[in-house]
Amino acid sequence: MFDCLDEGNDRIGDYRTIDWVHDSVKEKFRQKAMRGIPGIRGIIIRSIDALEGWVLAGIIGIVFRK
Repeated sequence: MFDCLDEGNDRIGDYRTIDWVHDSVKEKFRQKAMRGIPGIRGIIIRSIDALEGWVLAGIIGIVFRK
């Protein structure tokens, strides 16, 4: 039943443990690729990327307000 808790097992349930360094490196490459997009298209894509967290936070705030 609790085979995910065995010693030497790096799995938790069906999910792998979180590799923060790997995620950070992937994010840096993603940001670098977006900075490489020229012109107005690059500006729009970077703006949307920067705003999506705020938009999501706003939607959650509206949906779950008291």
